[in-house]
Amino acid sequence: PELGVYAQGPFNCLMPYAGPDKGQMDACHARGLKVIYSIKDIYHGTRWAPAGIRSEADEVGWITERVALHRRHPALLAWYINDELPVEMVDRLAARQRLMEELDPDHPTWVVLYQYDQVGQYMDTFDVIGTDPYPIPEKPAGTALEWTRVTREQSHGLRAMWQVPQVFDWGGYRKGGERAKTRAPTLAEMRAMAWQCIAAGANGLVFYSFFDLHKM
Repeated sequence: PELGVYAQGPFNCLMPYAGPDKGQMDACHARGLKVIYSIKDIYHGTRWAPAGIRSEADEVGWITERVALHRRHPALLAWYINDELPVEMVDRLAARQRLMEELDPDHPTWVVLYQYDQVGQYMDTFDVIGTDPYPIPEKPAGTALEWTRVTREQSHGLRAMWQVPQVFDWGGYRKGGERAKTRAPTLAEMRAMAWQCIAAGANGLVFYSFFDLHKM
């Protein structure tokens, strides 16, 4: 039911954290939706790595299998291969980028970083870059403009940018008194942050997040 609601809106893609199976990919395609397929957690030793990933060799096998399953699916838009992993892992991240280029040269890789002022150090690790300023309410909405400008400068204007504007309330991730200090962005602030990203060079927006809007 939620997929049907989503498809009625103006958006044209989804980035589900749990990698969809073929049936779910088919359902997206039937509704005219593309999928940014998440394989971001397939790094041995990281917090969210699946239990079966016990070595870097396991990573390659898992990734190879998933890419073979989905790389020709018409719903596939891109592969999401890094969610804010630290710059100390850049060698492993670059190796993952090379693997994806070998396995599926027809679809780009996308990464999202909060390390917006370090993007230049990650240049060998992605095709498309996104950074995720979530300023409301602690910082001004103009943070979205600043982060996008710096992201573009750090990537020398050479890569596509799919930025990640805030549409959630930080209260969903905090407790007690800290939760009481938060609020969701207003619609005007959401629009402002989206247009600031575009004005600073973003050519894609992946709002965070649809499931938060339901939860909150």
